[in-house]
Amino acid sequence: MKEVTLIIQSPQGAEKIALARDRLTIGRSPDVDVRIEDDGLSRHHATIYREGDRVWIVDENSTNGCYVNGAVTGGDGTPLADGDKIRLGNFTTIRVSANGANDAHRSVANRSVLPTAAIAVLMVALLIAVVALISLLSNGRADAPRRKVYEDPPPSAELKNRNESSNANDYARVSADNTNSQQTSVQRQSRKLYLQMSEEEKVEFLYARARHISRMMGNREYQFTEDVLPYIRQYVEGYARRVGNRSDRIWGEDLERLFSRAVILAPYIIRSFNSQGVPAVVGLYIPMIESEYRECLTSPVGAKGLFQFMPETARGYGVSPEDRCNVEKMAPAAARYIKDRMAEFGSDSMSVALGIAGYNRSPDSVRRDLQDVLNSDNKERSFWTLVANSDKLDRYFQNENVKYVPKFFAAAIVGETPEAFGLKINPLSTCTQNDKP
Repeated sequence: MKEVTLIIQSPQGAEKIALARDRLTIGRSPDVDVRIEDDGLSRHHATIYREGDRVWIVDENSTNGCYVNGAVTGGDGTPLADGDKIRLGNFTTIRVSANGANDAHRSVANRSVLPTAAIAVLMVALLIAVVALISLLSNGRADAPRRKVYEDPPPSAELKNRNESSNANDYARVSADNTNSQQTSVQRQSRKLYLQMSEEEKVEFLYARARHISRMMGNREYQFTEDVLPYIRQYVEGYARRVGNRSDRIWGEDLERLFSRAVILAPYIIRSFNSQGVPAVVGLYIPMIESEYRECLTSPVGAKGLFQFMPETARGYGVSPEDRCNVEKMAPAAARYIKDRMAEFGSDSMSVALGIAGYNRSPDSVRRDLQDVLNSDNKERSFWTLVANSDKLDRYFQNENVKYVPKFFAAAIVGETPEAFGLKINPLSTCTQNDKP
């Protein structure tokens, strides 16, 4: 197995670290593997993974991003090779060295200029090596050119991380500057698709991706338990089977068509939710489960539009019921609605999930559900606590609301990891620049 060394230059000085484990976390937090006092670093800024001879870096949803050879690290990570340069924070760089290659000129010890005699010796040695190589080639005995050691990380890279997502605005800005320098996640289609994964791989994938969505939703990650994942998985499986089915039937439509509408409308939603201080991921995936991104869908009970507002709810948020098909008016109204739910339930990811549940089931009902369940032995104030104790709640929760938040997570997993489902788009949260025709 190759020896991989990380040569770190930071405000604390220079150091070498051998990448001997399968992962190495970097940031300002005391609990990371490599703690660096750089004001531009997030507490958990990035993780470098290793699997055999393959090495890759994942941006852990940092504020200022992570760059490899000047290109932003996408949501699914970036493979690393000998000589690659990583830039983190304001003043930190990491050089990757495989098998100690070129360590002589990359040494992080106190460096001095080589004497002239030493340079001459090195030049003679180099000349001898070149002559020997030419001789081998001329006799047909040279080995075939060595393959690049590090290629795209295997499917398990996606399963073991994460985050995966750089800040949406940083992604748009930097990727525009580096279009030709790095493949985006849209171009990385060599990885195993979700439906091709083994059962174990699917579980690991869903666990990692659900945690990532929870980080996008709130100010702390939620640790999902094994009894929660099946609720999410059933909807992920359903979405996965709709990719390329060529159907135009609502609630069964080909996801390629659905997301072709979503990428057009996403910028309006992202701007509206960001302006209210509400996680944009909430605004992006509520329409997927409410209307499947049909701008003027009308339900049998009278809800209408992308966000399926009832007439009285629209009025309460300053929008005429006649304007519920107007995305530019409804996106800000929906953002304010979720902001009110967050003010009531909280801003951590599972409190935001309760607010999402209140979007489907009235906030009063969610409050009553919490009171009924938390009076028992269960103390975690979470939607999943309600799910685990659904037998104590009414039939509407058992038949309808129990599906809503898991379906939201499933939609977000698909939309934020599109390459795993064969969708040729970037993560929906990065679609900030499109303009509606």
